[in-house]
Amino acid sequence: PLFHEYPTDPQTYGIDEQFMWGSVVLFSPFLFENQTEVNAYLPDDVWYEPTEDFAKLYPNRGHVKLPDSRLFPPFHLRGGYILPIGCDKAINTQMLREKPINLEVYPKNKSAKGDMYWDDGDSLNTIETNHYNFYEFELLSNCSLHIVVKTKGYNSEKPQIIEKVLIANTFNAKINALVDGKPVESVVLKDDSTRISVNIDLNSGKVGQKWVIDWKTADNTCNLK
Repeated sequence: PLFHEYPTDPQTYGIDEQFMWGSVVLFSPFLFENQTEVNAYLPDDVWYEPTEDFAKLYPNRGHVKLPDSRLFPPFHLRGGYILPIGCDKAINTQMLREKPINLEVYPKNKSAKGDMYWDDGDSLNTIETNHYNFYEFELLSNCSLHIVVKTKGYNSEKPQIIEKVLIANTFNAKINALVDGKPVESVVLKDDSTRISVNIDLNSGKVGQKWVIDWKTADNTCNLK
């Protein structure tokens, strides 16, 4: 329920037609026949809405009306978080696990954090047996994103690739991006977001290893809004 994430906001207490998926994704679904809009409530926070390219800052808070866009189901993404998302479709979970991952970054005050747990997808008691990997992600306000290996107890035979990093709410200015000091491809999209091709193999890292992704505009400034 929404009030689990916003326990001090009385407006959330009686809401039973919206729900959070984790701490980040707020769904406001169409529930009734012939419904053309949703009366939703967005707590006082930073929110993003999906676009065809990636996502853009959503300007409203409080009680809002969400029309049926036909492109996306009505959901919003909470600022301050980094989500690892499978970037390709697959017909089952096993095949999806073999696909690359994108990191989707939704800044709040020019910063964001996230993490990812990964095991073989089949074994039991993987935490007790330390048969898993755990990674932490952090966006800093100087346009630097760090990926750190915190636990490495599972060794996959196949690479585990982070293909791209997408950062919402950036200025529309050409940038130069680096991964551990080496230039990589990057582009600023029309919805004021930035996409950086990183191609990092998480499976190659050891405990404590850090990958650093930096980007700056042509005049050496950070493009985070």
